[in-house]
Amino acid sequence: MTFRHHLSTLMTWILLLGVVSVVSPAQAQAQAIKVAVVDFQVALENIEDGKKAQARLEAIFMGKQAEIEQMETNFMARQREYEAKASVLTDAARTDLERELAELQMQYQQFVMQAQQEMQVAETQVLNQLVEALRETAEAYGQDKGYTLILAKEAVVFSTGDDITDQVVQRYNATHSSG
Repeated sequence: MTFRHHLSTLMTWILLLGVVSVVSPAQAQAQAIKVAVVDFQVALENIEDGKKAQARLEAIFMGKQAEIEQMETNFMARQREYEAKASVLTDAARTDLERELAELQMQYQQFVMQAQQEMQVAETQVLNQLVEALRETAEAYGQDKGYTLILAKEAVVFSTGDDITDQVVQRYNATHSSG
């Protein structure tokens, strides 16, 4: 699964939960309700940590992809060798090569499944951390600017509230520098 797919999945959870920052009841009565929205998908794609995380995940993916391609190439070469020699091999030799090919294929499939699981775990961990940090940043920004309610833009059909995505991205980048 891709970074974008996991991002979309996390956005669905954000949509269900929303990001809510509520001022005290006394403050709410004394002032008009001030609403803002944040497009968390855009924010994740634009924060520096998000760009760096995506680059790291893509590098890991490319490494795994290269290993998978090498295993596939080796298997295919061994398969062609078997097909070329099968008619002249003894039954025992043919059986040994068939067993070896089956084992290589099983190792290949196991490696692919393990690589996919590792990528999913890595993506989920990275995205969970970034989403939580963005949520906290949006909440702090909302409190500082007097917002009564901040929602995930993806959860809103229509809003006349302020879109504070850019401001949240700027604040995040200013307060979360990863080396």
